[in-house]
Amino acid sequence: MPAGISATDAFGEKTSPLDLRETEKKLIAQALAARNGNVTAAAKKLGISRRTLHRKINEMNAVKAPEGSAKAADASSG
Repeated sequence: MPAGISATDAFGEKTSPLDLRETEKKLIAQALAARNGNVTAAAKKLGISRRTLHRKINEMNAVKAPEGSAKAADASSG
């Protein structure tokens, strides 16, 4: 970053600018919001395939879900 500009100033937050997962989550959320939840349009805006965007969303949801709920969902579906 240029001298005199902090990460807080540049990113408007107190998170590390090198936290790639958080940055990716924010970019995906912004793209989805800008496209009213349209995954295909959001993927185009991000320059990735729809399938890749779905995979990233699923990965983020898996990280958010508590361990017990994932196991319970697997048991009920199979």
